[in-house]
Amino acid sequence: MHKIGIDIGTTTICAVVLDENLNQLECVTAKSGDILPACRSFERMQDASFMLKTAAALIDGFLDKYEVGKIGISCQMHGILYLDASLRPISPLYNWQDGRAGEKYGSSTYLDEIFSLTSHRLSAGYGLATHYYNLKNALVPKGAALICTIGDALCACLTGVLPKMHASNAASLGLYSLRDFDFDAAALRALNISRDMLPEVTKTAAPVGSYRGAEVFCALGDNQCSFLGSVSSPDSDVLVNIGTGGQVSWKITSADIPKLLPKCASLGLEIRPLDGDDFICVGSTLCAGRAYALLARLFAQIRGESDLAPSYELMNSLALDQGASLSIDTRFSGSRAEPSLLGSISDISESTFTAGALVRGVISGISNELRSYYIPSPAHTRIILSGNGARKNPALCREISQKFSLPFSLSPHAEEAARGAAV
Repeated sequence: MHKIGIDIGTTTICAVVLDENLNQLECVTAKSGDILPACRSFERMQDASFMLKTAAALIDGFLDKYEVGKIGISCQMHGILYLDASLRPISPLYNWQDGRAGEKYGSSTYLDEIFSLTSHRLSAGYGLATHYYNLKNALVPKGAALICTIGDALCACLTGVLPKMHASNAASLGLYSLRDFDFDAAALRALNISRDMLPEVTKTAAPVGSYRGAEVFCALGDNQCSFLGSVSSPDSDVLVNIGTGGQVSWKITSADIPKLLPKCASLGLEIRPLDGDDFICVGSTLCAGRAYALLARLFAQIRGESDLAPSYELMNSLALDQGASLSIDTRFSGSRAEPSLLGSISDISESTFTAGALVRGVISGISNELRSYYIPSPAHTRIILSGNGARKNPALCREISQKFSLPFSLSPHAEEAARGAAV
């Protein structure tokens, strides 16, 4: 029996079908849809209904061609949407880039208010921080019965059953207890968030129901699925993913958590459930591929082109040349902990005020931010680089390897999260 894995991302929705030996037979990709027009600059919303219909159509296409026994789902983390009592979406997807929780609330921000009331330090874009803002501003849709991720909504759409939320997605919403493998009940009460609006949590991927004769499993976070779909040696590989944002992830055990917590707190790292009793330590950046894309857009504007592809080609060739670079802080969209941070360019001289130095500086800045989240371990022997931002940029791969002092390999699978969902 074959397995389908589908990943609902910010930009694309990808589906793969694997045979019983986990060989990939086919991969299809569709657009997730544009960010919806917004009234406020901090809003990042997508058409949830369109995304669900697109994902279901990709699954149907495979079911028409293959004998499928199981369907696994990966989805973008942190974002939420609201379902009604019939499990129909009644809101857009407020995705992980939504910044409303970082807005002013009295003399501070909504994030600061959450921290003062719960001791949970959330970031803008985390689902329950977004929901708290909506609560305070009467923006929760009338008839909303359930808060879930886009992956949970797809489970419900396919099976007609209220799915359990996997711990990987539950933790990504915030206000989560690693010890209890559940949302922090006291924190929810402090913010007047109804526990009844959140699904039951499971720490192990399990079947939710069925669709056209195939078992549908609860959705996992795309970070965890990318890890499962990329590394061949989970105990010694470090995964660095370069997408719109960037992540550095490595596996830890529950026994590691107490000694890692202080270091994680100081570095801004998260400990995220993987599956069962396994965890990953994760550092996330808001700008990785996005920073390089901004530079490509600048090059295209200067060259008078609307197509970014020639600019990427030029930038990659300039990056591989040896030479000085500018010092660039590529946190152009801030950080999760400090959304108001801005990037910077320094060490400008006659010799560094060049196109090549600018490209190399952006690559170095991306690598520096990712490296700042990493805790070295003698157990780590290799970096696995995934995502198109790495796969299409040899200079970035080389720079990351140098900064981490580890050799690198590219993930052999182009669509790691979809593959990980199937695995």
